[in-house]
Amino acid sequence: MRCLRGRFHFIFGVVLLCGVLPSAANDFKSSSQALYVVQPDVAHCSSGTMSDATRQSVLDTLNDIRRLHGLSAVKYDAESEAQEMQIALMMAANGQESHSPPASWKCFTKAGAEAAGQSNLYGGLVDPNLNFMSPQEEVIGWLTDANNAFANNVGHRRWLLDPFLTRVAYGKVAGVYDGDNFTDGSAIRVIYPFGSETANVTADMVAYPDGDYPNRYFDKRALLSFVVIADKTEKYANGDVDFSAAKISVTERGGARLDIKDVAYDNAGYGLPNNLQFRASSIKPYIVYDVAITGVKVNQQLRDYQYWFRIVK
Repeated sequence: MRCLRGRFHFIFGVVLLCGVLPSAANDFKSSSQALYVVQPDVAHCSSGTMSDATRQSVLDTLNDIRRLHGLSAVKYDAESEAQEMQIALMMAANGQESHSPPASWKCFTKAGAEAAGQSNLYGGLVDPNLNFMSPQEEVIGWLTDANNAFANNVGHRRWLLDPFLTRVAYGKVAGVYDGDNFTDGSAIRVIYPFGSETANVTADMVAYPDGDYPNRYFDKRALLSFVVIADKTEKYANGDVDFSAAKISVTERGGARLDIKDVAYDNAGYGLPNNLQFRASSIKPYIVYDVAITGVKVNQQLRDYQYWFRIVK
């Protein structure tokens, strides 16, 4: 077994995904074929057509995750799917990924290049032992950001858990390519013109994880994160949040306090323009953890926040 170069990408990011034994890799063909009503033909720059079930699986997974965070469901943006399929095809054909693909790329289209800058990306891999990733696994991978090689980045998650997100479009091109090789490229559109639709925002914060949280959506390697929703009507009015003096505690209910490290914060515009992230040691399933984040300055006023989480089946 060897490791293949793999990617979960939002602005930058390369990770190592372990390869699989050839017998397992052979499942890639049948697994990928099940996603389509018209199969992709990467060699001839044809992206194929995904099935309704494939689209719905992405939407259902994302909306289930958003429900856990008290966020409104998003709808499927069918009109943007063709663009997402084009950037997925471009990555699959070139064995690379980029938010700014050059015109020299195989299967290049301007529409696909535009989609590259509006989307979370995965893939850009060509290998005979490529590990198949289902659409649901990709959404979860974007959520956990555990395979992002750049430390202290949860950019994919911030887009998926954007309270003001109202729609998404998805594209995936996967299959046999160049003889015995497999290839894969995927994209989900998460960036839309601000104000193009009105979101129903009711939550006061978004924490990961939060409440009873299914183990399938959690990775013990993942950073924990927290954002403040100070304004429920204007997305970019949420930038006046200062975490520089904030104190973080994560405590087993009735037990010990966990060590906190890798604390970082910013006001960059990945989703909401505020973000606090940190790592807590030794999170175990079925234990309630109480989180307190104190000393947060919101619109020049000090505020404290408390919530809890428990990893469950």
